[in-house]
Amino acid sequence: APDNTYQIAVDGGQVAATNLAVNASGYTFSGSPIYLNNSSVRMLAVSNGVSVTFSNNLTGNNGNAEIQLGDNGPAATMVVYGTMTGWQPQFSSTNGSVVYLAGSGTSSAGTTHVNADVRMTNGTFNSGGAFVIGRVRGTGGSWQPNNSTGKFTLDGPTTVFNQNSDFISIGRDSV
Repeated sequence: APDNTYQIAVDGGQVAATNLAVNASGYTFSGSPIYLNNSSVRMLAVSNGVSVTFSNNLTGNNGNAEIQLGDNGPAATMVVYGTMTGWQPQFSSTNGSVVYLAGSGTSSAGTTHVNADVRMTNGTFNSGGAFVIGRVRGTGGSWQPNNSTGKFTLDGPTTVFNQNSDFISIGRDSV
């Protein structure tokens, strides 16, 4: 099938995975939630130059969840129209890739690390822990441990960021 025509309907109820790698452009996931268990550091990976859309909810078990888009090739794009909930998301990219949070937002996200270009264009991000932008996480905590480049953009009349506990940290430093 040609690019941009891969429709993945999760229609048998929630499915679970320990990691998910998207290596070709044009996948669109929809339907029931995808539960990603934090048994691996890099839970969701999108390869260089790849574009993927999630219209369903992405859920997890309140563990660290690295979401990595690309590394050193062409930029990747991930659009999430569903809700992300139950994770402590760690957005990571070193090649200008973009994550669009364009759905209903997140629900009770734990500590969040933003070391990528993350653009929230709709919904509510409810942060239940520290919200850290542009901080080195060190070895053992990431596939891109020295990455400290991040930006989080809120854009749109229905976009809300709630920091309900802990702190917001913006800047670069070392572990």
